[in-house]
Amino acid sequence: MEKRFNAEKSIRCSSRFDQEEKKEESMMKKRVAFGRVVIREYERDLGDNPSVDCGPPIAIGWRYSPSHTHTVEEYESKHPSQRRRSQRELALPAGKRYSILLNECHIPMRRMKEVLKEIKTIKDSRDRESIHADTFFRRPQAFH
Repeated sequence: MEKRFNAEKSIRCSSRFDQEEKKEESMMKKRVAFGRVVIREYERDLGDNPSVDCGPPIAIGWRYSPSHTHTVEEYESKHPSQRRRSQRELALPAGKRYSILLNECHIPMRRMKEVLKEIKTIKDSRDRESIHADTFFRRPQAFH
């Protein structure tokens, strides 16, 4: 016995399924709500990011102080909206980073020099790789 495909029945089932799905979606109201703002203050530490132009990089460490919890309203009243700061405004000058690492984080100058030497090695290696890549991928000039 051969079964035949009934297009009309298939369309009806599909249509009924779509209607039920839309009904469920309309019943679930989509909302976003914010409860509390939890702030953790992490320790600062000597970093290893080679992207700094000058001086030692700063990173956050693993330890943090006890969390401060506020309602959204409390937080926003204490921190009125400000314009976003540019990357230039967020960058710490090398002297400030040295000062923070020496005086607040108690990182010895010897350790900072070691990290700066490692960073220089990484940068030099990247420069050499870049030169080789430029040579390798350079297009041959057309013959005249």
